[in-house]
Amino acid sequence: PSSVSSFYETHSFSPDGQHFLFTGNQEGGLDIYEYDLVAKKARRLTYNPRVWDEHAHYTKTGRKIIWMSSKGLPVQKRPFQLKTEFWIMDRDGKNKRQITFFNCPNHPHYMNKKFIVAGDTAWSPGGNKLLALLLYGDPNSRERGKGLNIIINFSK
Repeated sequence: PSSVSSFYETHSFSPDGQHFLFTGNQEGGLDIYEYDLVAKKARRLTYNPRVWDEHAHYTKTGRKIIWMSSKGLPVQKRPFQLKTEFWIMDRDGKNKRQITFFNCPNHPHYMNKKFIVAGDTAWSPGGNKLLALLLYGDPNSRERGKGLNIIINFSK
C-alpha cells in the first residue's frame, strides 16, 4: 500500500468488504491504516511514532475500530517489555478513547502484573462481545510470556 519498503501486518476487512485495516511503519512507529480497495490508497488513522498501535478490527457495524495501543505507557527496551491497552475510535480515526486499564494501578481493571499486553481480538457474531488475548508476566521471573483469553461485553 505504499512505495516505502516497510513492515505491514493485516488485520481485518470492513463489513462491506471494500476496506481493510493494517498496521504499518512506513511513516515511523507502528500505526493503524485503512486501505480502500476501490481507490487503491491507504489512510493513516493513528499518528504517533513513539506509540505501538496494532491488531485493529472493525466493529460489526463498521462504524468503529478497536485496536491495541501503548499510548501513555512506557516501552522498556532492555529487556524488551511492552504494555498495551485496548482502545476504540471512529472509523475515520476520530474520538479515540481507551477502554481497558489493565496496566493502571488503582483502576478496577488493574491486574497487578509487571506488564500486560492487550493482544489480538475477535468479535462475537452478535457484535456485543469481544474475545481478547492478554499476554502478561515479569521478564525477570518464570512468569513471563503467559497468556489468557478474556471476554469484554459491550452494551448495545
